[in-house]
Amino acid sequence: MITWLNQWADQSRFRKFWGIVKEIFWIDQLWIFEFHLKNNDSDNYSDDNLNNNSDAPAGNDSGIIWKIATEEDIDRMKCLGCYDIDSKRDAFMKSFVQSHHEYLLLGIKNETIHTYAVCAVQAKRMYGLLFRLEEEEAFISVCFTKPESRGQGWGPKCIREICRRCTVIGKKRVFIDISTANHASIRSAEKSGAAKTDSGYYCIRIWKKDHLLPFGSYKNRFLSLKKIN
Repeated sequence: MITWLNQWADQSRFRKFWGIVKEIFWIDQLWIFEFHLKNNDSDNYSDDNLNNNSDAPAGNDSGIIWKIATEEDIDRMKCLGCYDIDSKRDAFMKSFVQSHHEYLLLGIKNETIHTYAVCAVQAKRMYGLLFRLEEEEAFISVCFTKPESRGQGWGPKCIREICRRCTVIGKKRVFIDISTANHASIRSAEKSGAAKTDSGYYCIRIWKKDHLLPFGSYKNRFLSLKKIN
């Protein structure tokens, strides 16, 4: 029912109105998907390509540059618009650049940023809680593709690139969480080799306060900020 309501709201002729309603009172169901990494996923990569401020050639994707974002890159996307970064999200996006345990990966071609995603290597932030990660695990989130670039495979390419980088640093499993109403993102994850786990959670927003209700085999991994610190 929750999935159907979210899909209906996004397709309704009153989409803007329902967007306001969802901002105030919103329930979303999210599944956790999982990638099992193999050693050969790191082909054409070396540790030098993981330097936080260096551009990395994109394996078999001719002309694509993968780059760890800087604050200047976020300022650029904010000024250009259409990257889901505004004054409200500016500090949030820059927090990934400033973190020692997360990074924001950009997919660039012909000097245009087409896609980005965040990779957490210790714990993923979730609405005031954290999903604790083991040493050999990582978590992808905040995936976005520029509207004009959608339908060209950028989402799966970005996910596969992060998985290759994770393999190089010894990760064996990578998680990603996706709304059950987001069919496009689910297809991107599945095209990249993800398998749905039996875990997930409900995100409930009441008067702009977020609450997280996890379920499934990983529910004990969700910790408060105080416990992780």
